[in-house]
Amino acid sequence: MRILVTGAEGFVGGHLITELNKQGHCVTGTFLLERPNRNDITWVQCDFTRQQETAAVVARAAPEAVIHLAAVSHVLDAEKEIEVAFSANVLGTANLLAALHGFAPSSKVIVVSSGEVYGQVPRDKLPISEKQVVAPLNLYGVTKLCAEQVARYYRREKALAVSIVRPFNQLGPGQADSFVCSSFARQVAQAVLNKASRTIRVGNLSVRRDFTDVRDMCRAYALAVGKELDIGPYNICSEESISIREILDILIGVAGIDIEVAVDDARVRSSDINELRGDCSLFKATCGWLPRIPIERSVGDTLHYWLEREGPSPG
Repeated sequence: MRILVTGAEGFVGGHLITELNKQGHCVTGTFLLERPNRNDITWVQCDFTRQQETAAVVARAAPEAVIHLAAVSHVLDAEKEIEVAFSANVLGTANLLAALHGFAPSSKVIVVSSGEVYGQVPRDKLPISEKQVVAPLNLYGVTKLCAEQVARYYRREKALAVSIVRPFNQLGPGQADSFVCSSFARQVAQAVLNKASRTIRVGNLSVRRDFTDVRDMCRAYALAVGKELDIGPYNICSEESISIREILDILIGVAGIDIEVAVDDARVRSSDINELRGDCSLFKATCGWLPRIPIERSVGDTLHYWLEREGPSPG
């Protein structure tokens, strides 16, 4: 199948390319600024906030399916650069779907939203199903919810085969250190390598999140693109929550060194959601997916990624 992956240069995109190649698909990936240094797919530069540029890329790629990852993907980035976040996440989605309607109207489209659209859900309503009322607590979640509405419009009014998935938190090797697990892993790696003190700066450790390994998540996206799905949305998650404190404990245990933990007020978000834990039964029943990689391996692999990145260069 000819599959277009938008935002393929990112953390998730890199793992998704590997998964799709393994399955024998013909993949075209888009990047915004710098072409990634891998030659196992066709690369094309695209800024999805530019309508004509988007249309030209879609026309040339002629995809049979699209997995739409391109977005501002971090909560704090969306808060700092509101215009950029809305342009990338909402206008970018609208331009992509308009181009697909015009040049590849029979293509399947997976629009990747986020579990952040649910906002602060009371504990007695956990796990969160797709029937839960959405009330995003941050602007990132707002942009993703707006993008969902664009997807619904193109499904309803233009008969484009668009489906919405709502992944919850992800982790794994290659994730930027602006995300909590990778931030901890990098700090621990630096401590192990004696490049930094053995004091880890942290935010709120009591919040609980539903983490899925990025490699399991990419396998879910690959399964979804091969199914005849309705608009959704479909939660994709592990259905278990773990505290950030527990994640840090696993990291310290894998590292095998004594580490002091210090709260950094700059890392504490006033709008933090207490707990996110999803219900993934709909997606599991529809696509036959189950997460395979335990949290201990995900955390360990993330630490080893940073040990390699932070370690001395050969020679």
